[in-house]
Amino acid sequence: MKMNGRTRLFMIVSFTHLFFLVIVLVKFKKKAIALLLSTLGFTYLFEYGVLNLLRMYRYKPKIFRNPWVDNVFGAFLSQAYFVPIKAVFITLFQYGWKMKIALALLLAAIEETFVKKGAFVKRTWKTPFTFFGVLFYFWFVDQWWRGFRSSKKKIIMIISLYLSNVVQYANVLFFLFSFTKAIRFRFPYRTSRSDTRDQFIVAPLYALLASVFSTAIILRSKRSNKIIGIGLLAIIDQILIRLGLLKLYKQQPLILLAIHVLTLLIGGYKHSLFLNVQKELKNEEIG
Repeated sequence: MKMNGRTRLFMIVSFTHLFFLVIVLVKFKKKAIALLLSTLGFTYLFEYGVLNLLRMYRYKPKIFRNPWVDNVFGAFLSQAYFVPIKAVFITLFQYGWKMKIALALLLAAIEETFVKKGAFVKRTWKTPFTFFGVLFYFWFVDQWWRGFRSSKKKIIMIISLYLSNVVQYANVLFFLFSFTKAIRFRFPYRTSRSDTRDQFIVAPLYALLASVFSTAIILRSKRSNKIIGIGLLAIIDQILIRLGLLKLYKQQPLILLAIHVLTLLIGGYKHSLFLNVQKELKNEEIG
């Protein structure tokens, strides 16, 4: 089957960024994973505002038939892959403003190429927003990484864990919806928007809410606390079903429960990872 030109463009850029990802993973290992996981959530919050709510632009990678699913998948590639990987690359290699400006210009140039090929449609968005926004994000990731070894490292770790859980919930719910429609979120009343757009407005809010509880449970190490926490998340799901915000099909409550359990298991690993990296950074300073 012949690949669509827009899809090919996204794939080329994806493979190009794989080069940056491999370099930082080989060189920095746990540090690269920790920094990537701890800062992804900020790009997701940004994208939720400008794409899901304000619709300032639209991605058209032509991978999914549903336009909104295709749109959000394009955002996933951009905000969970293209931009964060470059930020981690810059921060861990301790590059200065020349490299930051160069890579920000590169991303702005890529955006313009996407626009010309019809893979990215701007409504109220402007390319200078991309350049300065990316530049700010590169600077912000630098500061966040410094926070990992500062006196505020505990709160930095907790926020990082919370946002990484938000990303995990959001991604799992997105791909489940894209391929199965097993778990659907909606408003309890009819809106002028499509059901798919309502899904991508409500589902991230659910990820933000569920992550509050999952993060609190992870930070409580006792097994009894985790069991109680899972029960609490299940109760919250039932309340949302009663309110008409959440709709599950057949045995899907078990799938949602499995998502909660998986989030807690992976979250425990992320918690240990963040603590270990912070300890390693502290030892480097002492040494």
